[in-house]
Amino acid sequence: DKFFDWYNFDHHHWGLALCTPAQVHHGQVDAVIAHRQHVLDAAYTAHPDRFRRPPNAPRIPEATWINQPQEQPLTPATI
Repeated sequence: DKFFDWYNFDHHHWGLALCTPAQVHHGQVDAVIAHRQHVLDAAYTAHPDRFRRPPNAPRIPEATWINQPQEQPLTPATI
């Protein structure tokens, strides 16, 4: 149980824009990314010499898979 709680609520996944699975599942990603971007913008405004270009918070991908299902062409039998 401890592992699943950690994995879903505490572990920030690279494939999920450094969000937790729980944040994705509960629709909190937009707020998390907006907050991160706000912090990055403030850091850039305060110290632009520390950056080559304005930083951007990572974005969540359109889809994330463990085992992506293979697309099958539609046939008359599957329509």
